[in-house]
Amino acid sequence: MRRIQDIHVRATEPLIAPHLLKNEMPVDEGIARTVVEARETVREILAGRDRRMLCIVGPCSIHDPDAAIDYAHRLAKLKDAVSDQLYMIMRVYFEKPRTTVGWKGLINDPHMDDSCDMREGLRIARRLLIDINRMGLAAGTELLDPITPQYIADLVAWAAIGARTTESQIHRQLGSGLSMPVGFKNRTDGNVQVAVDAVRAAAEPHAFAGIDPNGTPAILYTRGNSDCHIILRGGKGQPNYEASSVAAALGLLDGAGLPRGANGMRFGMHLEVNSFGEQWLRQAEYLKQALAIVGIDLTLRSEDTATWLRRVYTNYDYDINEPFLSQGVDPVYGLNKQYLTTQIRKGVTFVNDSFYANPEFDDILYTAMREQDHEKRATLYKKAQQILAEDCPLIWLIDVQYVSVFNRKLRDHTTGPLGTQQAFERAWLEK
Repeated sequence: MRRIQDIHVRATEPLIAPHLLKNEMPVDEGIARTVVEARETVREILAGRDRRMLCIVGPCSIHDPDAAIDYAHRLAKLKDAVSDQLYMIMRVYFEKPRTTVGWKGLINDPHMDDSCDMREGLRIARRLLIDINRMGLAAGTELLDPITPQYIADLVAWAAIGARTTESQIHRQLGSGLSMPVGFKNRTDGNVQVAVDAVRAAAEPHAFAGIDPNGTPAILYTRGNSDCHIILRGGKGQPNYEASSVAAALGLLDGAGLPRGANGMRFGMHLEVNSFGEQWLRQAEYLKQALAIVGIDLTLRSEDTATWLRRVYTNYDYDINEPFLSQGVDPVYGLNKQYLTTQIRKGVTFVNDSFYANPEFDDILYTAMREQDHEKRATLYKKAQQILAEDCPLIWLIDVQYVSVFNRKLRDHTTGPLGTQQAFERAWLEK
């Protein structure tokens, strides 16, 4: 009889059962606490009850476990430093979906030599997740192979379904049974509707074929996962998280039966209005109107300067702040005080209140401070500014004006970084 099955299968090898790998590398109480608390925090953020921003931070994918651990130690320290405003989870991606071919990730090919030692890949992945969670740092990953979760999902606080698989029924069913919040990315061409459809599908119960913890083929019955959301990951060579794209995505969610609240808002935030002039209040009022369009209820809090300084730099009591930057007045002072990691200093005014942290930027700036050659120093500062322009681009809504033409007899008209925005109480006329 002619062969009619597995014609293109070259070989098969046994794979360790999920429960055996978990027994080999068990979860202790501390790790379980990290995972559970992180999942609950993400749910609270998605529901708008926790006002912090969720940040999934880390490399595109993991290829070197030692480098990943070093990164995790650094991120764990930063996580604690910015915890009042941001909630950080480490991006720990082991699987690489490919449009055509290429390296498929650490689980599939841990040695990066096409040997595809998946047994070792699963062990490395589980060990790495255990070590990261043991630091008190939760992990997030993208799930590609539908059997992978049986091996590592107990160590994952947040999961993503990729742009190439969001439209897949298999992955929507998978999302419906996962124990953590799941984000579905829009398609590679920018189509957001498929992600909205995926969120709806994953919220429903499903029955599908898979494997159980023993590695035995089984029918899996899920309850549905109500903690799913969409991820605007860009498409067609451009981002899609500007106001118009966000508004379009929210419209799709509304149309899919995921509406705003009774007041038309999805969640609320408050903005600490800069106290250094009326123009800051006008800017805040504009932001309030703009954010209301996408369902964010922005409360403006305008108080005296002492209260503003205390809330922003000591209590970190704000969702949005109107920062006061000094690059135009003093580029060195502005860069150092506003962006160095060491300038995240609670209780110190006019420092890094955005919690920006980039070790490469820090190294360049410290080198520039010591550099005696003018041209080399200028090159270093230019490189630092280029990094900032990419990491945290700014839109100048208010431009500080400075007096350039004046009568020589008018003295002390500009005595500080506020330029002509400050009062002229110290100005005087020379007789």
